[in-house]
Amino acid sequence: MNITEQREYLKEFKKYAKEINSSKESAQNFLIRAGINTKTGRLTKHYKQQKIKQVAKTN
Repeated sequence: MNITEQREYLKEFKKYAKEINSSKESAQNFLIRAGINTKTGRLTKHYKQQKIKQVAKTN
């Protein structure tokens, strides 16, 4: 990819990002399509923080 192609790609990417962030609804729809959020607005299992169980050391 040469410099001209990179600039055109970046221009299109910024245009798409602006479109996605134009409203809360479009941002939420993007996150759902990307598999990051569920339809209810929660994170999918893949993106949830895992709870770490600490095991107490017995001496």
